[in-house]
Amino acid sequence: MSGLVIPNTNTAGLTFVSLGDGTGAGYWTASSSASAITSLTGDVTATGPGASAATLAASGVSAGTYGSAAVVPQIAIDAKGRITSATAVTISGVAPGGSAGGDLGGTYPNPTVNGINGTPIVITTLLSGQSLVYNGTAWVNGAVQAAGIQGVVVSGTAPTTGQFLVATSATAADWQTVSTGNATSISGTTITITTLTSGQSLVYNGTAWVNSIVNAASIDGILVTGTPTSGQVLTATSGTAADWQTLSATAIGGVSIVITSLTSGQSLVYNGSAWVNSPVATNAALFSANASSVSYSATAYTSIVSLSVSGYANYHIVACGNIGPSTANSLATSQIQFDGVTVGIPIGVEGSDIPLSNTAIKTGTGTGSHTITVQVMGALSIGGTSNAILTAMGF
Repeated sequence: MSGLVIPNTNTAGLTFVSLGDGTGAGYWTASSSASAITSLTGDVTATGPGASAATLAASGVSAGTYGSAAVVPQIAIDAKGRITSATAVTISGVAPGGSAGGDLGGTYPNPTVNGINGTPIVITTLLSGQSLVYNGTAWVNGAVQAAGIQGVVVSGTAPTTGQFLVATSATAADWQTVSTGNATSISGTTITITTLTSGQSLVYNGTAWVNSIVNAASIDGILVTGTPTSGQVLTATSGTAADWQTLSATAIGGVSIVITSLTSGQSLVYNGSAWVNSPVATNAALFSANASSVSYSATAYTSIVSLSVSGYANYHIVACGNIGPSTANSLATSQIQFDGVTVGIPIGVEGSDIPLSNTAIKTGTGTGSHTITVQVMGALSIGGTSNAILTAMGF
């Protein structure tokens, strides 16, 4: 380039490059010596050689938008005016203000709820137990009606008094009037009713429900067997079983019962050793006789008083008195006979003044005439003031 002069006043770090046209013209360019600037650091960064775009160094704050209607950004700024940190802080302690919108009405901080998801809420006079119910256009206060029960959809209008909810299919039901009538089955098993009698129950007979008397197969774990006849009683035969048996008593109070041929009107009467069957008189009578100054033998029984009785089948006999003074240690024995047969036990008494005391009971004699006597055997005879009394009560 003729006539172009480039001064060479500060060539440090520069290299002259000739144009090669023989004129000596050329240009200076930066050399690669250590004194050349190859990069920038600090708040501005760049790299070389050659042209390079400078950029700000990263401050450590993530890029983004901080703050919202509920939070505000909290930032830190260094001496060069750079933001070195930023965090979101929730707004607290300050009531919101302004007009509410959306499903809310009125103004903050006390807005009202006017809708749910854009559907308006219309409240009239509230009653206990009501809920929010959608009527097709709005949420209103009303009674909750179940639309289904265990997956079965309930349809139809509100029921009238006495109606029942009746399944119309496996998935639907409605309110219906059920007419009164006779059930013909229970759980699919036919009910067969014949003539009903008091106390019968429905009993499954293996194929159907029938009316029948309920028979207990056991009582408190005791197995009952057999079929009773009139008068029989349920009698335990072991600790786990019982059957129906006819009872027959053989004793009363430990005293044997001896039954001969029974006739109408007889009763059990104690005869001194056993309970026997005997007629019972409608009333009783007392028979008596007495005697005095009667002689008797020392070696054989002698009748000293006799009594005739009749009209009763049973007699209670008592003999008493005094059979005379005697010498010391003398012995006298007395016995009672009924129609010549000794009844009771002969009684012997020893002493100087011998009393007479003997009793007997005779039953089942028949109501004809009978003779009762008292016999004595001893060493002396009855004195002038001695006596013997024989009584018999017929019953």
